[in-house]
Amino acid sequence: MKTPKAIMIAVLAMVAFAASQARTVGDIFVASTDDALNVIPQNNRAEMLAYLREAGRVVPTETAYGEEATLLRATDNYLKVRMSCASQIEMLMLTHKRDTVVLVVQTVETPVLDSRIMAIDTKGNPLPLEKFFKEPQMKDFVRLPKGTKMKREDVLKCVRFPLISYTVNDSAMTLTARQNLKDFMSADDYAEIAPYLTDSITYRATGTRLKPVR
Repeated sequence: MKTPKAIMIAVLAMVAFAASQARTVGDIFVASTDDALNVIPQNNRAEMLAYLREAGRVVPTETAYGEEATLLRATDNYLKVRMSCASQIEMLMLTHKRDTVVLVVQTVETPVLDSRIMAIDTKGNPLPLEKFFKEPQMKDFVRLPKGTKMKREDVLKCVRFPLISYTVNDSAMTLTARQNLKDFMSADDYAEIAPYLTDSITYRATGTRLKPVR
C-alpha cells in the first residue's frame, strides 16, 4: 500500500494531467466541469480516484449539498460513483480506432429508479447521443404474444410516466435498460399489462455504438 504522501503526489499529478489530456475515464471524471459532477470539488475527485487506484481504498467525500459521495469502482474505461443515498453516476468509455465516446448515465431514485444518459468526448464536450445509442421508448418494452387481442396502443395508454433506468456491466461491455413501472403503478393496474411487457432490454458495445442484443 502506498503512503499518504505518495497518494497526494498522485492526486496532484491526476489534476495536472486531467486538465491537459484524458486517456482514461478517470481522467475525465477528474477534469469534468459538468454540473452533476461539479458538486464534488475537483481535488476531492482526484483524491477519491487516487486512493481507489493506488491503495484500493474507498474514501467518501462531501458534496456541495452536504451529501456523501463515494467512488465505488474505476477502471480505464469504466467508473461508478455514488453521489448520494439516492443517486449515482456511471461512465463508460467506448473506443474504435481513433474515435472515443464516453457515455454518462445518471440514475436517481425518486423513489422509483429513473435514468438519463448523455454522450461526451474526452474533453467533456457533449456529443449527439443518437450517433452512439438509440434510447428505448416504452413501446420498445411491449411484447405481444401471438394470438392476443391486446394492441400495443392499449398497453401504452396505461403508462402515465415511462420510468426507465440504465445499468452498465463493464465486464461484458453491456448496458441494460429496465422499465420500472411495477414500482410505480398499483399492483392491480400493473397486473393488467405485465403479460405484455418485457422487464429489460440489453445493449452490447460494438465499437463506439450500443446495439440491442438479439
